[in-house]
Amino acid sequence: SLVPQVKMERAGGGYGGKANRSWSVGVAAAVGAHVSRRAVRIVLDLNTNMRMLGSRRPHRMDYKVGASKDGKILAVTGTVYMLQGAHADLDSGATPLDVAVGIDNAYMIPHWRLEGFTCKSDTPGNTFCRGPSFTPGVFLIESALDHVAQALGLSPDVVRQRNLYSVDDVTPLGQQLHFCHAKECWDRVQASAGYAERALAVREFNAANRWVKRAVVCLPQKYGMARATGYTVRVGVQDDGSVLVQQSGCEIGQGLNVKVAQVVARTLGCALEAVHVDGVSSKWSRVGTGGSTTSEGNCASALLACQKLIQRMAPFRTQETPKGDTTPQEAWVALVAKCAASGVDLQAQAALSDQPKATDGIPPTSPYGDFQYLSYGAACVQVQLDVLTGTLEVMHATIVHDGGVSLNPLIDAGQAQGGFVMGLGYHTSEEHKFDPATGRLLTNGTWEYKPPSSTDIPEEMNVEFLDKVPNPLGVLHSKAVGEPPLLLGCAVVFAARAAVQAARIHETHDDPDGDTVLLNSPITAEQLHAQCTINQKSYLLKST
Repeated sequence: SLVPQVKMERAGGGYGGKANRSWSVGVAAAVGAHVSRRAVRIVLDLNTNMRMLGSRRPHRMDYKVGASKDGKILAVTGTVYMLQGAHADLDSGATPLDVAVGIDNAYMIPHWRLEGFTCKSDTPGNTFCRGPSFTPGVFLIESALDHVAQALGLSPDVVRQRNLYSVDDVTPLGQQLHFCHAKECWDRVQASAGYAERALAVREFNAANRWVKRAVVCLPQKYGMARATGYTVRVGVQDDGSVLVQQSGCEIGQGLNVKVAQVVARTLGCALEAVHVDGVSSKWSRVGTGGSTTSEGNCASALLACQKLIQRMAPFRTQETPKGDTTPQEAWVALVAKCAASGVDLQAQAALSDQPKATDGIPPTSPYGDFQYLSYGAACVQVQLDVLTGTLEVMHATIVHDGGVSLNPLIDAGQAQGGFVMGLGYHTSEEHKFDPATGRLLTNGTWEYKPPSSTDIPEEMNVEFLDKVPNPLGVLHSKAVGEPPLLLGCAVVFAARAAVQAARIHETHDDPDGDTVLLNSPITAEQLHAQCTINQKSYLLKST
């Protein structure tokens, strides 16, 4: 019998739905092909896709927080509720306490007690999406810290800063933070964004304006990365010096193919243009693409395969100094010709696995906990709220990311921007509504469901990487970037909360310390307008 093969050159952004929700469609196509003995292609329209495939799991937490008067968090107890929908996910035993991996965010909180419940409903079954577990976890703890700050009459940014992790702190799950850059990211984002100056300007603006309010906040982030083992890569050198790479990750816009090609060209010493990365095939790939580490996993395996080739080719490298007009690519082609003439095997494959010690470019397996390493970051976000309509504008965002030694800074900057904007949409405009009688999704297209567009993204957005922080536990000292910046998107919620509080104070002239504002995500215009609690009499024009 024939062994089926699935091959993919590249796809659009593959977060969430493509991870396992494509199975039902694929099985339907396979059954049709088997019965008809013909090729079958199924393409879902957007409405059908959204109705049947579910979404990211919503979470709720009821909490109690113990804190000192100066804002130091001492203990958190809470009950987490996770809405799974009508059925379990296809390949995961997701639980509400999955948020435990990220609910501490970047904060040293010594005492925790959590319990969780999975909630069943008649809505479509939900699944994982970009930044799973960490995204709800970070939003839940940030909401609690914001609440603490309001209760104590402190700035939320002061509370956040006082609780940041330090080097060699230990997380609730036992991860030792031997290489911790939380405070460096925090200090860098405040300096780069001019936070102090912005905060002063915001206070002056709010005092002078009744119906438009501004706010600026800073938010840290910590994200755990698994070791990306098991990705098989084959590197084949052709007689003309060109290089064919067969890797086992899906190119979904994250720059996987470019990074792999760069590592191969750098290691072998050939021109980047000489390297071709083939589409992924089910004959090679046995590990799913996800977790932000597929690129570095394939880069590591490609590096190992190239090192095998370099070792085989070493006896044929001439010690003669190349002529002045000889390019590195010409020298590479000449070396390949020598090796080919002598029958050297110029095909090699490898897959990254666990290892106790570092080798050239390949890190050891982390001895500090279940995560291979932690990624840190911070954002400063400034918003402007139209009190009359609830319309929110993101005026500014500065993102600082701890990327180690980036494999490709331009790609990684784009990933940071895209991740942040995806988080921005998730926490502002992307609201799900269901038919209360049937559970059917009503927001099943772009007419009702609103991802962020050109007018929703920050008017000014800057991305920076920490300097001189190579990652001893990352491939070629790098760090992943695909998912961590998404967590920072929730900063817009807390900036909006501060703007709403400013509107309430202007309306009632109450003591700001006694006016608690709590917002649910997503913060739609309707919610923001309602939370401003404007008295209708305030809309009247006074005659002179």
